[in-house]
Amino acid sequence: MISSQKGFRHSPAGDAVAKRIRGAFVTLGIDVSATNDEVIKAYRRAMSKNHPDKIAGDNPDDAVVAEAQ
Repeated sequence: MISSQKGFRHSPAGDAVAKRIRGAFVTLGIDVSATNDEVIKAYRRAMSKNHPDKIAGDNPDDAVVAEAQ
């Protein structure tokens, strides 16, 4: 996905976009060279883990709810 940002490589706006994309990969716990299928799987895994309906059954405290959001 970062390869799609090559046109912005030399502009300040492109650097910001590329940094946000790299941050998303770090958040998902995958490498920047991951395939689209790997990105989708990692996103769905994170979404399932942090979904409010999933944690509601555990009667979480406010800190857990804030982290999930």
